[in-house]
Amino acid sequence: EMLDFINEPVTESVDQSKVQPGPPSDDDLAPLVKVIAKAADMRKAEDIVAMRISKVSTMAGFVVICSGNSRPQNQAIAAAIKDDVEEE
Repeated sequence: EMLDFINEPVTESVDQSKVQPGPPSDDDLAPLVKVIAKAADMRKAEDIVAMRISKVSTMAGFVVICSGNSRPQNQAIAAAIKDDVEEE
C-alpha cells in the first residue's frame, strides 16, 4: 500500500532553473554536508558518501550515507552528527 506508486510514471520534475549551478563545493549546503561527513568520520563511520541530489529531488539538496559496524556505533554516529549540526 505504501509503495503502490512505485510503478507509476513520474509526473513531476525538478525545475532546473531553481537548481544551483556549479560544482557541489559551491552549493550553499556544502559547509553543512562537510560538518555531517566529518562528524561521521570522527566516530569511525565507513563508506561515507555525500551525493548532491538537487537536480533530481525537490525534497533535499544532498544525501549523506555512511555505515557502522554495530548498533552502538551507528547510534554514536547519529548522535555525533546531530550534536555537530546543532552546534553549527
